[in-house]
Amino acid sequence: MNLPKIFIVAITFLLPFTSCNNYLDINENPNKVLEGNLQPNNIFPGAVSETFRVHARDLVNLGALYTNYIGTNSAVYGNGNDPEFMLTLNTSFYSALWDGTLRGVNNLQIIIDKAHENPIYIYYSGMAKIMKVFYMQTIVDLYGDIPYTEAFGEKSRLTPAYEKDSDIYGKMFKELDEALVELDDPNKNKDRAIPGNEDIVFRGDRLKWKAFANNIKLRMIIRMSNAKGELAKVRNQQLISLRGAAFLNEDVVVNPGYSAANDDSQNPFTNYFFASSGRTLSQAFRMDTASGHLAICLNSNDKNDATPFYQKFNGIQDGRKSRMFSVDKNNRVIGVKQGVRPGDPDMAVERPISSFGPGWFTKGERNLESASSRGGALMTKSEIDFLKAEASLKYPDLGIQGKTAFESGIKASFNYLDAQGATDYIAKINTVKRLGWLGSNDEKLDAIMTQKWLALGLVAPIQVFFDYNRTGYPYIPLSKRAVQNNKPYRLMYPNSELAANSQNVPKLSASECFSKNAFTPFWLK
Repeated sequence: MNLPKIFIVAITFLLPFTSCNNYLDINENPNKVLEGNLQPNNIFPGAVSETFRVHARDLVNLGALYTNYIGTNSAVYGNGNDPEFMLTLNTSFYSALWDGTLRGVNNLQIIIDKAHENPIYIYYSGMAKIMKVFYMQTIVDLYGDIPYTEAFGEKSRLTPAYEKDSDIYGKMFKELDEALVELDDPNKNKDRAIPGNEDIVFRGDRLKWKAFANNIKLRMIIRMSNAKGELAKVRNQQLISLRGAAFLNEDVVVNPGYSAANDDSQNPFTNYFFASSGRTLSQAFRMDTASGHLAICLNSNDKNDATPFYQKFNGIQDGRKSRMFSVDKNNRVIGVKQGVRPGDPDMAVERPISSFGPGWFTKGERNLESASSRGGALMTKSEIDFLKAEASLKYPDLGIQGKTAFESGIKASFNYLDAQGATDYIAKINTVKRLGWLGSNDEKLDAIMTQKWLALGLVAPIQVFFDYNRTGYPYIPLSKRAVQNNKPYRLMYPNSELAANSQNVPKLSASECFSKNAFTPFWLK
């Protein structure tokens, strides 16, 4: 592993949001400023926003394809997204997720190290620990065993040792607990650097940071729901800490001052999935569409597909669909089944094929300026609510009202997309098992995962992918071109790691990513 110690240039705060570049002037030029002159408040905005950049682009794209939420407009792009459809893995597959995340987390650890050298910045340490765990949980869930303790910060090693993913989960829980204490700050009589606009997530609101830490804990605990033995003890100890704890009930977004001034200053999700600052539509916007699988669900199964999963959508009108994807004159989403190409018998014949709808980018009509300046979603209220709904089934001692949380998650999704009709939609689905809140716990779990799939499709679909591997819900068909019998349980270690840390990287073949074995993430074993 070979990470630059600091890749963030100094940030000057003259006036709040005077210029987006005050926060987004992030580069890998180490000559721009001496590392010793950088303090946690200078480093924090770039460490968070640059790591978000790779998650908003690569991670959303991978998740949306792996959960069969989007397909390829193969009428124009015949073989687009084939590696994801075929389920072919290699050491270059989505390697930016590893490289970009670990580079950003390295800077978060430097904030932590500097804050402990100079306790005036202790609040920044708490914030950085929370963001470190937030980003690294995804990497642990994607790769299993990884370097952790020796990988980050001023004392990191060039060839850090690998640690068990289950042990890393324990360390991440510890870091969240430490963050909660630091944000409480028992030494309030001492001078402290109070975060303001440098905190590009909550603008210095420590209560929200603490509640966000509890949200992350809940996500981790839910991921560990099948754990046994010592791991179950770790999980249950953390469960106790959440009894009566405050959760954050709003969208968690990052916004360092996004704008349409240039490509680098745009919300990176908008730049990747919609258009550049120069108004050139992105390749993803032109190439991707709704999957045929999703289109059947959004179109109320109006063509009577006999697949059992689709029956629960019969006659269900979803007010979000025109906010998710463009619709034709008959108010239908025209999608393409994954892996299908012109000439194939199940290729969509209707035109025009749908493109991404405005709801993912902005309120109201699609507008580049608004889309570019919108805050980037780290964890939406809908995800938080669906986590709480599942927790009500698995951990009733938390006292969460499952039906309330479930319906709140749907309403939050409608609100995020600026869609109408949530109340009518909820009333309708609550008469349908595995789509609304009724029936057995297993049927309710299927409903939660189905609604989560619908809500997080272009926000945090990788979380849906993890849930699918963990629970088997919702139904996600393989692409027509898949060469494997199931989705992978993990990714392969990237070339950068194989080159820089070869003595420690576990020897892993592509085929081993598709079976449960010693390399499989612990929460799936």
